[in-house]
Amino acid sequence: MDDGTYSGTIELSEGENELMVVSVINDEETSVSDPVIVTLDMENPELTVDTPSDGDKTNRETITIEGSISDDHIERVTVNGQVADISDGSYSKRVLLDNGKNTIEVIAEDKAGNETTESVVIDAKYDAPKVKNLNPDKDVDLEIGKTVKVEFDSEPGLTTTFFVHMPLTNSGKRIANATELPMMEVSKGHYVGYWTIPQGVEADGAAVIEVKAIDDYSNVTHQEAEGKLYFIQ
Repeated sequence: MDDGTYSGTIELSEGENELMVVSVINDEETSVSDPVIVTLDMENPELTVDTPSDGDKTNRETITIEGSISDDHIERVTVNGQVADISDGSYSKRVLLDNGKNTIEVIAEDKAGNETTESVVIDAKYDAPKVKNLNPDKDVDLEIGKTVKVEFDSEPGLTTTFFVHMPLTNSGKRIANATELPMMEVSKGHYVGYWTIPQGVEADGAAVIEVKAIDDYSNVTHQEAEGKLYFIQ
């Protein structure tokens, strides 16, 4: 062109394209430019979210997002807008969680501007179950062979058990390793268990009942009943 500039349009192939400009005067080549490499990348990055899985539940306030990334020209991976660490085809990023459902969005972008997005939803809960109306709420005198009912109210869907912590024996030693006994959810949020006083119990003082409740997020609550058990010899 008269002002010493030039322009032209060429078709690129996927991958690296080597371009050179040749000047021609009177149908003769007079000079050749140094080659320039132009890469055409029309492929989106390959991206996975390996951990956590979609729908996972946790009682932690932070979680590490990890997965794999495959692209010859990767620019960055972001997790909820924060740049992740990339190493050997993998990425990781620790993020804060809110109480409740959290949508984690992972975006992989290459140098050509191609993007791939994956997302998972994580359900976080930090509050342990609350135990209400725990019975027995008054002291109970029991004979050998009789049965005591343990019950309480809480949120539905818990895994619940109870312990009977025995008092000192006649030898002055406390019975160790109280047996963990199952409870059942007999109606929505109402849990019941039974314990029958075994033969041969020799105990001075009161036995203490402790219940344990675990939710789907692994939050655990322990609570002792106000009512204690006294054994009638």
